[in-house]
Amino acid sequence: MVREIFSLFKERVLMHRGEKLSDLDEVFSGRPFTATRALELG
Repeated sequence: MVREIFSLFKERVLMHRGEKLSDLDEVFSGRPFTATRALELG
C-alpha cells in the first residue's frame, strides 16, 4: 500500500512540477529538506 501511494505521489509531483525539479533522486529520496534546499531543487 505504501509503495502504491508513493508511486501516485511521484506521478502527481512529476505531472505538476516535473520541469521545475533539478534532482529527481534527491527529491524522491524521502529525506527532509531545508527551505533553502527545497527552493534549489524546485
